[in-house]
Amino acid sequence: MTDSHAHLDACDEPAATLVERARAAGVARIVTIGTGIESSRAALAIAEAHEGVSAALGIDPHQAGGAEAERLGELRELLAHPKAVAVGETGLDTVRADATQEEQRRLLDAHLALARDCRLPVVIHNREADEETAAALGSVLAPVVGGAADGATDGAAVAVGAAVAELCPQAASTPPALASAASDMNRRRLIWARAMSC
Repeated sequence: MTDSHAHLDACDEPAATLVERARAAGVARIVTIGTGIESSRAALAIAEAHEGVSAALGIDPHQAGGAEAERLGELRELLAHPKAVAVGETGLDTVRADATQEEQRRLLDAHLALARDCRLPVVIHNREADEETAAALGSVLAPVVGGAADGATDGAAVAVGAAVAELCPQAASTPPALASAASDMNRRRLIWARAMSC
């Protein structure tokens, strides 16, 4: 089993404790997600220290309006690390107003360009922005499945090429609904999936 979306650098307990607990529960692989440059550095350090842990590196959309969004050169350098397996999380969020939609879109486009240049999958953050996210992904992305944080299972596609798909509905979504959505997907395009509350 793979946990495709952990934030091991942001938890109160040490990462080693969390990894040990996950392994005891049958989780063999963990992708820990960086949400900024320092978070991404921490994610890489954790990945280096633990077998079976890798990192997705990015600057989340909530920081799109600040200085962190200008650190894309540093992000590119970090993505060259062998433990870096994806770009993100990145995307659009219409619920939190930390950055404008224009700022978020610019940052998303920059992440998509990095993913394309580095030949890496991308992890998408999509909160009540299905149409906007689909428009941003455009022709460079393969339609897979998107689960928005409002519980929809038919949201925007969230993959670069045949890269990553994440099901991320609210707890109100039922397992049968998720299974139905996943069964409609091209399984060659489904690499990572999680069914949990956002």
